[in-house]
Amino acid sequence: MQLNRFDNIQKFWDCTQAYLLQHQVENNVLLSILHTLLHNPERYLSKPYLAIVQTSGEILAVAIRTPPQKLILSKAQNMDALQLIAQDLRQEQLRGSMGLATELQR
Repeated sequence: MQLNRFDNIQKFWDCTQAYLLQHQVENNVLLSILHTLLHNPERYLSKPYLAIVQTSGEILAVAIRTPPQKLILSKAQNMDALQLIAQDLRQEQLRGSMGLATELQR
């Protein structure tokens, strides 16, 4: 399992689009933010946190944060993927996180 961060929103979109659209309802906030980042990036003053966790080319979880907002998590295929994201962000000052209740409760 590996975490990858992205600096380029178009590359991030290209990589995550199919995964996020598989569960479009659950990932609607992430999809909306990505749409804004792609078409109106000036709305965000700070560089976003864009990350995926994958194994063997399969995405297990997606995370986005547009500071100073909360971290937003996709539907996760593996709870260990969320641990990897948490470890990656341990030095960040987060205001909280949002995601599906089932994922956040585990």
